[in-house]
Amino acid sequence: GDLFNSTDFGYCAVVDEVGFRKTVCTNTSLLESIMKNPAHFWLKDFCASSSNTMLVPTFITDVVSEGAYIDFTISPATVVPPVKGVDNYCRYEEWTDFSMVDNKVITFCASHDGDHFTHVICSDQSAVQELIKGNFWLADFCNNYSILSGNSEFCMYDKWKEDPVDPLIISLCWRSDQTNFNKSVCNDVIVLNELMLDPGNTWLLSACSAENSCNYEEWLDTLSVAPAVVVLCKETDQAAFNCMVCTNPSLLEILLNNSENSWLNDFCPSNSHSTVVPTVVPEEGSNIVPVRSTANPTMQENLMTAVESLCHYENWTYPAVVDSTVVAVCFNIDREQFNIHVCKNPVILQELLKNEFNLWLTDVCSDASVLASGHTDVATYCQYSQWTHEPIDPYVVDFCWRNDEANFTRFVCRSEALLSEMLLYPENAWLKSHCNIQITPHTNDQNENCRYEEWIDLSSFDLAAVEFCSQYDLDNFVQAACDNSTRLWGLLINVSSTWLSSYCSHVEGDGINTAATCVYSFWTEQRVDPTTVALCFDYDQSNFNKYVCQDPDVLHALISDPENTWVEADCMEINNSTNSIEIKICPVEDLISQLQWTCTLGTSQLCTSEQFRLGDIPPLIMCGLENIGLMLHNTLTEDLTVSFMDAINKIFMVLMTLEDDRIAFLQVVQNAKRSVLQTVLNYLQNEKNYRIKKELLQCFGSVLLNLVKKEGGSSGMDLIREYLQLSAVDLQGVLFALDIQATKQLLQHLNTNWNGLQIQLDLKRVMASVYFNRILLINPNIFVEFDNFLPLLSASEIQALPAIVDKEQVCVTHAISSLRSVFMEMGLFIFVLLQRVNMPSECASNQASNKCNFYDFVLDGQISVNLKILNSLNVLLMNNLTTVQERFVIHSILKQGIAMTASEFDSLGRLICSATTQDLRFYKQNLHVFDIIKKQLLKCIGDQIFVPNELLTEFLVRTTSVTNQEILMNDELLSMAGLLPILGVSFIKQLQPSQIQAMLPELSAMTFSPVQAREITDKILQNVSITEELLSNLGSLVIGLSPSIMQVIPTALLVHAMPSIAEYGWKLNPVQKLIIVNKLWDSGNIKWIKDLDSLIKEIPLISLRSKLSMLLSNINDTRQMKWSVQQAQLLFRKVLEANGHKTTKELFTSLGFVARGVDCLTLKHLIMPSAFLTLLQFFQDLPVEMPVPLRNCILEAMNGFVFSMETMHSMQPQLLFDLQLLKIRRFSNNMTQRLLQILVENPIPFLKIPSSKQSLIMDWIVQVLDLHNKGFSKAEFDLLGHALAFVSDEIFMAISRAEMKANLLKIKDYCFDRGKKFLLGDMLTKDTMFGVTTSWTSLTLDKVDRLVFFLSIDDLQKIPQDVLIMERIEMLFHSQKHWEESDFGSTCLQKMENSDLDDLFRKQQILLQTSAELLSARQLQTKNDLVLSCNAVRTTLPSAWTIDLLTGMSNDDFISCLELFGQDPHFQSFELFQLLERVKQIYRPVSAMPPKVIEQLGRVATQFTEKDLTRLDLSDLGAVMALGKIAEWNRKKLTILFTSFLRVNRRRINELDSVSLVALGHLICGIKQADISAIDPMQFSMAVLWIGRLSLSCDEQQLAALAKLVAHSRTFGEVSRWRSEEFTEIGSIAAGLPDIILSALVKEQIEGLTPVAIASIPPKKFSVVFSPKQIRMFNYQQAVAVTPSQMQELGDFQKKALDMVLTSWHKTAIDIRGRSSGEVISGSFIGILLCVVCNVLHSSGEAYL
Repeated sequence: GDLFNSTDFGYCAVVDEVGFRKTVCTNTSLLESIMKNPAHFWLKDFCASSSNTMLVPTFITDVVSEGAYIDFTISPATVVPPVKGVDNYCRYEEWTDFSMVDNKVITFCASHDGDHFTHVICSDQSAVQELIKGNFWLADFCNNYSILSGNSEFCMYDKWKEDPVDPLIISLCWRSDQTNFNKSVCNDVIVLNELMLDPGNTWLLSACSAENSCNYEEWLDTLSVAPAVVVLCKETDQAAFNCMVCTNPSLLEILLNNSENSWLNDFCPSNSHSTVVPTVVPEEGSNIVPVRSTANPTMQENLMTAVESLCHYENWTYPAVVDSTVVAVCFNIDREQFNIHVCKNPVILQELLKNEFNLWLTDVCSDASVLASGHTDVATYCQYSQWTHEPIDPYVVDFCWRNDEANFTRFVCRSEALLSEMLLYPENAWLKSHCNIQITPHTNDQNENCRYEEWIDLSSFDLAAVEFCSQYDLDNFVQAACDNSTRLWGLLINVSSTWLSSYCSHVEGDGINTAATCVYSFWTEQRVDPTTVALCFDYDQSNFNKYVCQDPDVLHALISDPENTWVEADCMEINNSTNSIEIKICPVEDLISQLQWTCTLGTSQLCTSEQFRLGDIPPLIMCGLENIGLMLHNTLTEDLTVSFMDAINKIFMVLMTLEDDRIAFLQVVQNAKRSVLQTVLNYLQNEKNYRIKKELLQCFGSVLLNLVKKEGGSSGMDLIREYLQLSAVDLQGVLFALDIQATKQLLQHLNTNWNGLQIQLDLKRVMASVYFNRILLINPNIFVEFDNFLPLLSASEIQALPAIVDKEQVCVTHAISSLRSVFMEMGLFIFVLLQRVNMPSECASNQASNKCNFYDFVLDGQISVNLKILNSLNVLLMNNLTTVQERFVIHSILKQGIAMTASEFDSLGRLICSATTQDLRFYKQNLHVFDIIKKQLLKCIGDQIFVPNELLTEFLVRTTSVTNQEILMNDELLSMAGLLPILGVSFIKQLQPSQIQAMLPELSAMTFSPVQAREITDKILQNVSITEELLSNLGSLVIGLSPSIMQVIPTALLVHAMPSIAEYGWKLNPVQKLIIVNKLWDSGNIKWIKDLDSLIKEIPLISLRSKLSMLLSNINDTRQMKWSVQQAQLLFRKVLEANGHKTTKELFTSLGFVARGVDCLTLKHLIMPSAFLTLLQFFQDLPVEMPVPLRNCILEAMNGFVFSMETMHSMQPQLLFDLQLLKIRRFSNNMTQRLLQILVENPIPFLKIPSSKQSLIMDWIVQVLDLHNKGFSKAEFDLLGHALAFVSDEIFMAISRAEMKANLLKIKDYCFDRGKKFLLGDMLTKDTMFGVTTSWTSLTLDKVDRLVFFLSIDDLQKIPQDVLIMERIEMLFHSQKHWEESDFGSTCLQKMENSDLDDLFRKQQILLQTSAELLSARQLQTKNDLVLSCNAVRTTLPSAWTIDLLTGMSNDDFISCLELFGQDPHFQSFELFQLLERVKQIYRPVSAMPPKVIEQLGRVATQFTEKDLTRLDLSDLGAVMALGKIAEWNRKKLTILFTSFLRVNRRRINELDSVSLVALGHLICGIKQADISAIDPMQFSMAVLWIGRLSLSCDEQQLAALAKLVAHSRTFGEVSRWRSEEFTEIGSIAAGLPDIILSALVKEQIEGLTPVAIASIPPKKFSVVFSPKQIRMFNYQQAVAVTPSQMQELGDFQKKALDMVLTSWHKTAIDIRGRSSGEVISGSFIGILLCVVCNVLHSSGEAYL
């Protein structure tokens, strides 16, 4: 039958489940064939389930009202189609106009009235032809594919290369349009390969094979067979291909006429004898697809033929086109040769792994030597396939040429694109001659753009063209620009082209004319261009040193220019190196003297240099051999073996002495250190003399540990094993010989590798004793790393512990994580620990509480120490315990279930809120204790401390008094007031107004949702009228006042209540804000202005204009208001006009927040050397962020000033981080340290800069502070703070896991990118941290906290079920939500990609549903269904629950949570539909649905049918505003909603006021273009501040009509006269301005365009109106807002201009002095490069260390 009929499968699975399971589910091959169609995805879960309520596709509806919503959804298979619905909707005789039939009705009838539908509709060709336009599935249902043939709206093959295509559409096109499908898809390998990336299209390979494309007989008659078809047939139909093509000389000759088929010459001679492809049976459990067979020979013949036919590895030159099935088959049947030709060939292997279906090769080839060349560095650094994605250091290019010439020639020299990129670096110019290839890429573009003869004056230079020509027209550019001094200096005048100086000085030219350029005698008389200074330093260094470095006057004149501050440091470096020549040093001779050796080599032979060289090692070894009697070319004086070993011993001592004595000042490269360390370790492993090994460790242990610390890797483990081979007595001596730092280092290595070491007990005791007596007693800070040895301490040693105090941190007591000693010692230890904590008086103060911190107390579950903890509870509670610590302490006390008195329980305080329900349930029977628990839980809620839902339900919600409001006494209700936000709207509705009134003082300080607050205020106002006292006492409840109520509040009353209202002004919605502003603004005075501070930015610009004179006359109050940018710009301009366009520093700084509106020209006049720092400090003191144009203006003005530490101190952090990289890289070490300090103290501004800039700044900081080779101790963690998240992955991975674990509390608050999340998630599962998740406990989950969402899905699913209790899941969700709502977390969230947010949601969903399934299973054991409470949903995430659980909630809980449902962005449309159906069941019919319910619906409302929307009660502006917030409406529904609003409120368009317009929000786009002109321009201009913030879905004509309103003469007037503030005010409405106006915008106007306005401009219009010059005026935020569709329409120069803006912070990052300003190279990478240099130099006798 037809395997693609989805409807039939769903129907059969429902009505004949047993037969369906038996016939389909048990037939693997049939099931696999069916599931090739993605429409049958549900079968996988259906067949895996044994439930008869499995979800299967079917079409259903619930007819609950006349306007029932019909849709395709997923529903239980047991649902019976509603007969009434068929009668109501499937009246085919009424379907006279098929275009008017709702698609959902068609879907419903096809599903529930199949026979009749098929008879009436499917048999009517014209009906199907019309209906199929929106219902392509009808082709499948009616089994009529001809109706799709040629359908231009359906099978648009030309777009399949660019846009993803639904596999179902591909399937239907194949069946309905095979001729065109074969031509456009099967015969186009590019399209076919693109489609095959989707697993749902794997069937295409067989569908497009021989029967469609490989008709070999027809090839003889065809003039030209596409080469792609030949390749396809060779790959998919190889047996027939060999027989029909390779053995047919005539056909072969025809094909070989096309040069693209030349590969047949190699393929066919070796394949002509292979006539069949056998069927290969894969190994059991493998996923390999069997190859088709055309014969049935023996298995042995099959295998031999298959190898010959398929496994021609020499033809796998481009493995990307090798089918993954062929790869799998060859591996199975030809493993030996596969291993040789594939696994050991890194080129082929790397290419194969690009195909995700070949990733299994990483496992099977893991033992094969991929790097068979024997040169590890070549395989590591010469990965040519990656060279096109990232800049490659020229040293690496040179290295790969010399060490891998064959592959280099093949993959670089023969790649024009890659070679072009390499030649952009002048250091790679040698490649031209070596590769011997003339490169001419971009020929057409260079002819068009590189017209050097037109580069006459400065105005003719286009910098985008200059950069383009320098890259793609190298030779001509050098001649036309670099060798033409006039043209070059003309270019260099522009600051954006200063990179040219370095470029031109390095390309194949003769450098600069120093005599003409470097005229030092004039350098004190005039300012010298920084470019000239740099060039002279590089090319005339001798004279530069003489006439600049040695002349204080010239030097002082130069360094006064901030661009030349580097000169002073470089001159000092030259002077130091010059002075050092006078000191005669011979390090080799000094070393020989120290060793007391005498050598025949003279001083002249040993002292050839003042520095120790690699070349000095051989004579030094010769001297050592001479001193032990082993002379080359002389007679041996003793046994050769003994002498030789003795010599080796002394040579090792020499190496160690070199490292020990010279490491402080010798520049030893990394490889040399590695060689010393590895050589010594090898020696120790091979040396049999125990005494020598012991002495080496004793004498040089500290040096070796220092090398291990810098080198890392497995060397630490190897060295530890050498220590563990010593006897206990010798180990003690060796450990005492180590210095303190080395001892700590050894301890860290022991802790890191503890689980992998087998340490004898006597050695453990020795180490514990040494560390205890030598370090712990002196330095208690090491206590945290001592946990593995604590069980080995005696009771007397425990009692001898000092007071555990960190003097600098005031008081820190660290954790015990692995005590496993006997009962008495453990109990004693805890008791002593708590008693020995030194608690200075300052620990009790608020200032130090954050430093007084107990870490994790992890005790053995069998030990009862609760009384000892109780005795010291006062000490614990004085500390700022973390949630993890509180949970542990309370669990340790309560887990034994020991009876406690009420007073003891009362002493637990807030710890009770950290207990689990299971912990407290034992004490529920004690009424006194139960009362204490309730009071403490209520106190925690009042203190905003999170309490899990189950705990609340068990001890508060289920009590009789709470669940029965009728018998609730006022005093008892008062004590329960804190529960009202948790109990929700349903509970509030049942309270009496008098009860609410009595609780008002308590309720006014609580946090309610807007819906809850409205329910409360509506109840209060039922019996009383609004008074000044009531309005002032509402507090946080003011957000619940409905628009209709606020509009009738008298203005005088509102003015008096403003101080109270303003406190919560930031929580008001836009409609409420505008009502308040309008009322106050119309009052006739501005006495209230100081009370409006939180709402001041909400005053429309058009309104502000009307009271400018009053505001300026009251400047003392005006200057203190936090005006928005556009408001400040308007006010500042008026101040400037009032002062005759003149201003002074004093006047400017007296303007306060108004000064933020200063224009760039005025500011530049103010920035004088004497006032510069004052102005910077002024802006820093303003507690608001400077606008982007202002920051850019200041940075531009700063180019003329010296950048010093004082300058840094005076700058706002955001301004500092906006500096270009070149300036940051010129910071001194002290300035760099200060930059890091500012970053740590102000992480949010740093988060706002581009991600790539963040990484580059951190790389620079790491380089300057030399953090590459440092271990990360507590000091480094404290130093980096939030910046730790931005270090390179290499450094991040090198951080000690012990330190990572100790600092987990800090780390969980950081902002990590996707890569770091993956790395950290992987770290958490390693043995050095918490181990595999299968062994995690509740305490582990508490410690990991929200970082659990960094784990992979696989690791998440392995967490033990008993750990995933609902209370703990709620805590994880709360922790994540708390972080997201913080200022830092919300900023980080804005930077996250949508894919990252989806990944987070998926993991939350897995954890929650896993826990819910376990809870449901426990409920089933008690024969109760799991019913969700609203609070359980509120404490997690609504969309993370299954839709069945949500719709199965009780009415009260569902209503209380409806507001949450509407705000959740993760619900799918079918889930929203089911939620709406549940709403309709509660509130039926739709016309009777209260406006307050509509207000709660949010996104759920999008599922209303068009008929439903016409019946909604939109008389309340609150309901209208809720619908207007939604951006997902389609055009038709927008029109219906707007029309309904007018009808219900009986208003005309010209009667709409500003408040109504703001409430309408997105519904504005429902107004027809012709009707928009009827809107009052003044009212719209008052509302545009809010409307312009929306990304409107209006079409271009509607936007143009709206733009006319704000350009009306009564509003903002003619656009050509607008300043920046008008554009900022109107926001997205600016997208509707005419093309001619937008194309004429100047810089000041463009600065006012908001990002949402940029993104709202139609793509075609965007490309037309903005020239490259205008685009270069964009700021970074505007450039980022450009959408992909807009980018597609841009021309090359427009794209280049946009790219220049996006990288503006890096545009001068190329150091003009030729020094690398790229990313920091890792230590090991530097080592390899330096070693390459050293080897080359050494071969010429000049190799220096």
